Amino acid sequence: RDTPVNSFQSHTSTIEFSSDFVMRSLRAVVEDLGVEVLGFSKDDIGTHSLRSGCAMAMHLAGIPVYMMMLIGRWSSEAFMLYIQKQVRQFACGVTASMIQPRP
Repeated sequence: RDTPVNSFQSHTSTIEFSSDFVMRSLRAVVEDLGVEVLGFSKDDIGTHSLRSGCAMAMHLAGIPVYMMMLIGRWSSEAFMLYIQKQVRQFACGVTASMIQPRP
């Protein structure tokens, strides 16, 4: 059985979301939007992408590291590697645009 990664409490019941359900849903949306819009395909993304994106969003929101660890169920600060990689990728894009001549 696939392990539930999240749940939603309705008025009458609790609905659990498995990692497989999340992956299929995420990839369906990416496929609908297309590579031309997003710059990546459904095969380039998975539930790990959500975890790294969430880590970055919490970092940008100023959430303390210990709180990020609790929310993300991380037992070490290894998740900080996600943040560092995303900052480097973002900074590269900013640097490239800074050196482009303006009309």
